[in-house]
Amino acid sequence: MRMEHKKSNHSWDEEEIKKYLEQSAEAEEIPPELETENMRKYIKTQTTGEQQKKHKNITGNIKHWYPAVTAACLCIILLAGVSGITRKAGTDQQTYGTKSQTKDTAAHTTYHNIYQQFSELWQGEYVQGEVQEYAIGTLDTADMARTTAGNEESSDAVRSETKKESSDQTEHGVTNTQEKNVDEGDVIKNDGRYLYQVISEETKTGTSGNYAIQITDTQNGLKRKSKIRGFESISDFYIWKDRLIVIESCELNNSDTSTTEDIALLNKQMYTGTAYCKIHIYDTKNRNKPKKIHTFTVKGSYEDSRISDGYFYFFAQNITQKPDKEENYEEYIPVVDGKLLSEKDIFLPEDCLSTSYLVMASIDLKKPEKFQDTKAVVTGAELFYVSEKNIYVTDSSYPDWEEAGTQSDSTKISRISYRDGKMKLEASGSVEGVLTDDMAMSEYQGNLRIATTKTAYGIEKVTDDIDGEIIGYDTQESTTYNQLYILGKNLKIKGKIENLAKGEEIYAVRFLGNTGYVVTFRQTDPLFSIDLSDPKKPKVLGKLKISGFSEYLHGYGEGMLLGLGMEADEKDGAIEGMKLSMFDISDPSDVKETAKEDLTEYGYAEALYNYKEVLADQEKNLIGFLASGYDKTDKYRCDYLLYSYENGKFVQRMKMDCKEKGNVVGYIRGTYIGDSFYLLYEDGMVQKYSLDNGELAETLE
Repeated sequence: MRMEHKKSNHSWDEEEIKKYLEQSAEAEEIPPELETENMRKYIKTQTTGEQQKKHKNITGNIKHWYPAVTAACLCIILLAGVSGITRKAGTDQQTYGTKSQTKDTAAHTTYHNIYQQFSELWQGEYVQGEVQEYAIGTLDTADMARTTAGNEESSDAVRSETKKESSDQTEHGVTNTQEKNVDEGDVIKNDGRYLYQVISEETKTGTSGNYAIQITDTQNGLKRKSKIRGFESISDFYIWKDRLIVIESCELNNSDTSTTEDIALLNKQMYTGTAYCKIHIYDTKNRNKPKKIHTFTVKGSYEDSRISDGYFYFFAQNITQKPDKEENYEEYIPVVDGKLLSEKDIFLPEDCLSTSYLVMASIDLKKPEKFQDTKAVVTGAELFYVSEKNIYVTDSSYPDWEEAGTQSDSTKISRISYRDGKMKLEASGSVEGVLTDDMAMSEYQGNLRIATTKTAYGIEKVTDDIDGEIIGYDTQESTTYNQLYILGKNLKIKGKIENLAKGEEIYAVRFLGNTGYVVTFRQTDPLFSIDLSDPKKPKVLGKLKISGFSEYLHGYGEGMLLGLGMEADEKDGAIEGMKLSMFDISDPSDVKETAKEDLTEYGYAEALYNYKEVLADQEKNLIGFLASGYDKTDKYRCDYLLYSYENGKFVQRMKMDCKEKGNVVGYIRGTYIGDSFYLLYEDGMVQKYSLDNGELAETLE
């Protein structure tokens, strides 16, 4: 039960917050399983680190997200009495998909207008933050430290096919991406001869923050060509022709501001602890000694990036702080290369309830001396999808807990066109529900297809028994539904399917041409096939029910769909371990599971939640990923698994034991060049295997 109290304009100090929290906690009846000690015990039993990246609210699921569990400890207190001082959201739920913005009028704002709009929201956010900080501080520090482990990080077919355009024209693995012609950053890259990877040398030196880019030559034996050192943290990097693009995530520290970029960022009133990013561009013609061309800086936390047609597009989230005075612009206006973003380049939507920006910047990689374009949109950007022509950004909204009735969550969408490095906000709209899968958006023939899970809440007023005054609001029940929308260029809804699989949640989505495939789950895995050929009248073609569920779907050649997920008990939905599935989708109205590989000795794979971890190359017929877990004898396993799909079944090509380093290094990734397969470790080790016989051929320590 969620209790909401009326708003107050009173400014709270620490003692009042403490007193109020204690009173609220005493007033709420806390279920035994949510008592502090029981929650601590529960949290300690959950998997940690990399397994915490995706939260699924289902019975029996072993992958609970630790931060969400921690939040559950706090919500009894926070939601009992603080929502009255938080910003409202989701109040425009009767106008889903009807709003569109096709002019740049929102760009013609001023710093003063931004300050005025933000001022209405800052106070509530500040008090909420103070309450959260106090509440979090009451939890055991050791328990909370566990949340820092495992920091994180659609289209017709995710790209992972063989690529032959390289330095020596040898077929090789490439980054698994959402769009075929839009490249994405990663921690490893492969150009057909050289292997590039992010390495952390702290496991060897014991020094944190010691990251580098390592370049390894695979021709005539493994040879380390160079290391580019000195990065605080590397979020992503790219190889484009003879250009290396490195994205470094940083935090300002006034005791160490010797670099030109940091000094530029500190040119006025930036405060210690401010997150910012550096974009380093290198010339790699001489791979023995790459040469830095330029470094760009952007205030904010790195969110995502892409390369398309020789232009690099960068996205960061800039969270603002209330300044001491309006003239302290650096605290609430985006800063790019040490300069405030101009007023004409900031989009301020009228109905926006965020005090954060999505900061966008582009670079011409042929002439990377300056930004090609910079823009900012006021939005709490969450998910990104970039087609060959447009950037789509989503921002989730949740019910106004101070209005009785049935309310649901929703998603706001912005479409930003791009071409030759120039970006322009074209339209905005909204749909019911929130996105739960990276592949839940896809642009096709000018339309955006999007799949969401909606949670509908029943909210009732709570009145005082004596005087009848409204003292708050209760959430009595909630129900989930799933939706699929087709939006036009103006982001107005053309067609939709609603109330799909009541009580379940979307786990995986794949759009292939005129057909969409959606996996939902509660106890079994319904795989829906949906006809999208008529954007105004999408319809469900078929529904295949199998045990467990797929977390990731990948088009695997003509008429085939690969699924990577978890096996589950058909009766109670309890998770039993991992599985691989292959579906025959040649007839979308009659989808069949043609093969299943039982991997129940493995309980986790980062590939379930990060599609870039998946090697799925139908031309080379390779399916690879790292998996870990405990077998029937309770023995820990960590293996890189490599399969092919032949004659209607999965064939294991290799199983490489990685448990010695599985708990030490941050990643272990696989790729191939010709008939050789390579394992790359975050500590810099590279192993070469033969694809012919699976034998280890060489190791570069």
